[in-house]
Amino acid sequence: MTKKYNFYFAGCGNKSTEKTLRENDCCRLLSWVNEKKVIEERSANGYKTFVDSGAFSAYTKGIDIDIDDYIAWINRWHPYVERYCCWDVIPSDKVSVEESAKQTWKNYQYMKTKVTDPSKLVYCFHVGEDITYLLQALKSGIDFIALGGLAKKGKKQREEFLELVEPIFEEYSHVHVHVFGMGSMPIVQRFKFISSSDSTTPFFPAKHGRIQTDSCGNVYFGEDVDNEKHSKEAFVNMLPSHQQLVVDEVTARGFDIEDMFTNIGRQDYQVVYWKEKVERLTR
Repeated sequence: MTKKYNFYFAGCGNKSTEKTLRENDCCRLLSWVNEKKVIEERSANGYKTFVDSGAFSAYTKGIDIDIDDYIAWINRWHPYVERYCCWDVIPSDKVSVEESAKQTWKNYQYMKTKVTDPSKLVYCFHVGEDITYLLQALKSGIDFIALGGLAKKGKKQREEFLELVEPIFEEYSHVHVHVFGMGSMPIVQRFKFISSSDSTTPFFPAKHGRIQTDSCGNVYFGEDVDNEKHSKEAFVNMLPSHQQLVVDEVTARGFDIEDMFTNIGRQDYQVVYWKEKVERLTR
């Protein structure tokens, strides 16, 4: 069975780009730990959000979180929460992979008894954990699961993990599978069991002075045009005919070329570009 795929924009958070995301009806995934205010602002405007607990951020920053605080917040905002991840435990030098898997499942079970709407609760299975925990979750009857720990992995490691779980999800084809931190469309194309994923990837080019175009690839609008790394991609160094192709694309997406010389303008453009890119995705 071929599943409809949804892409969730993660990260960013400036007011202009948030407005562009809302106006273009884009799916949004945000971290409770890092982006609580953005989630609440979206909620105040009537928009739903897929909430990631932010457990990884809390771990890397050394922040102690009370799971009951997370639950209380979820219960307050649940009408505006599309889905929310259980509070997962990250393997570390203090917590083994086995123990993290056990505690994540325990947290999931605990949250099911405490949240107002348990149907929105998402269990997260991490790369490296024993496959029995994935099977345990699926056999329990869940219909939505997230796969975590892939964002920092290389292409080979990602594909090896997805190849490992692919036959399992073919057996449980009714289950919606979300992959955290997956912005690679070729991988999404290959693994048909992936129902949705999220990534900050759309915003990377803008941050580094670039936009993506269909006609001319990556185009650089930053100030460092004399740098050898940027000069070949720089808009100001392009042939007039190529510049016109870029202008036409930018204009067709509702922007002025002058907007591309600002970080916010590039981020807003990237939202529209990526939405089109995902909509063209065929499976």
